[in-house]
Amino acid sequence: MEAECKAKAKAELFKYVPKWAIGSPGNPGGIECLVDHEYREGTWMCIALAFFNVLSGVTTLLIYLALIFK
Repeated sequence: MEAECKAKAKAELFKYVPKWAIGSPGNPGGIECLVDHEYREGTWMCIALAFFNVLSGVTTLLIYLALIFK
């Protein structure tokens, strides 16, 4: 009975949550990368770096660098 309930719950979960967020055995999903101790520090560091990159405008500078110093 319990296994049947778990299977139904998992089927419902897959209806609403994309597969990349859940993951599969051996491959962590997006949610696991954010909260699991093994992946958490690196994932949040990458998110912070990307956030800083967008807010600082570094990408814009790199795109127009050739025109600026022409």
